[in-house]
Parts: sequence; structure tokens; C-alpha cells
Amino acid sequence: MDAAATAAFIAKKAAEEQMCNLPFVRLHVNGQCGVEGHLINAFVNPKYSTGRVSDASKHQLIPLNEDGSVTNLGWSYSQDGFIVDNLQLRITHADYLSHLATWKYVAIRNSEGKFISCRRAAWFPKVGWTSLTEYREEIGEYEKFQVEYDEDEECFSFKSHNDMYLQLNRTFNTTPCRPPSFGWRVSPLLDDASAPATSSRSNSDLLKKGGIVAAKVAIALATGVGL
Repeated sequence: MDAAATAAFIAKKAAEEQMCNLPFVRLHVNGQCGVEGHLINAFVNPKYSTGRVSDASKHQLIPLNEDGSVTNLGWSYSQDGFIVDNLQLRITHADYLSHLATWKYVAIRNSEGKFISCRRAAWFPKVGWTSLTEYREEIGEYEKFQVEYDEDEECFSFKSHNDMYLQLNRTFNTTPCRPPSFGWRVSPLLDDASAPATSSRSNSDLLKKGGIVAAKVAIALATGVGL
């Protein structure tokens, strides 16, 4: 194995280790858009369900650098099973929000280790421009999403490589990428006694509590479900 291949192998192993040390989250359709539902895993394509909150599948939001490589946050698991930073300080919900507010790009990884991928756009009658989504084993251009924050809705939008957004198709219960922007709420699954018991609190208040006054992202938290 030459030097370049060795470096690539080491970088890949480091990225895999970092991804394993990130908390799981659940993605929920932003209720303010008049639709309820949750992102769920399926065999070929990610889909959404209008069932119980606990039906939402576990995912990870993987922070990415500009070039698509995985950002090393220095997080790991402690002996007690809590996620800690490189100073061995426990990551709370407020800490997660504070870090998440600085992430520009993410990959969305399901519990099986596969990444949501937004394919090339195509024109469909009565639907318009749409990009189908599927799962891929590696992170590339199609698996890289830019995170945007909607101040009015207080939710995330995930913008794909073709300037379309991860959203949903209520007819087929799928989650394609389409225009325009579409909001999702994110519930990090952390064992944090200081976390709010419901998702009714203002996202902005939660972020301010974490030390972010001018926040670029917001998350409504729904804790204690499926832990």
C-alpha cells in the first residue's frame, strides 16, 4: 500500500470512528407547514410516516467539511455511556445545539450506516422538477446537504447538490428532493436530564440557553421517546 492509499485508509477509519461517536436524532416534518410525519427507513428509499413519534427512524447528522470529508468534533463515548467532548465534558442537548449551529454541511446517515442520496433532477408531469432519493454506502456530492435555517418556521432545511430540498411526497409517502425549501424538526436522542420534557418550548429559547443568541439553526426537542 503506497503513501496515498495509506493516508486515505487512515482518513476513512477516522471518519468511521467519528460517525460512530455522534448521537442519533429523529427527523420530524415541521408541523407549522400543515403536515405531520416522520422520516423512516425503507428498503430502497427513505420514506415518511404519519404514525406515532416513536415510529420515526433513528438517523445521524454527520457534519461535513467544504470538501465533503467528515468533520472531526473530537466526541467519544465515556465509560458511563454518555457522549463527551475532547475534554471529557458531557454533551448535553444545549451543547449539541451549540455545535449544530456551526455546521454548514451534513450527511444524513440511517441506523444501518447508509446515507440519504439525492439523485439527478428529472421532470415529471403534474409534479415538476424532482430528484428521487435513495441510500448510498459512501458520502459524495449527492449525499452532501447544506443546512439552512428558517427563522419564521424555526426549523431545518436540507439543500441538495442541485439546489433542491429534502421534503416529502404525500401521495407516495416518499421523501424526494424538490423545490421549494421545506422544514424539518430534529430531536437529538441524548440522555440529558436537563433537556425539556416536550417539544413545545421555543427553539430560540433553547439555543439561547445553550449560549447562542444569534442562532442560525433551531431544533424542537422531543425527548424521552424510545430511549
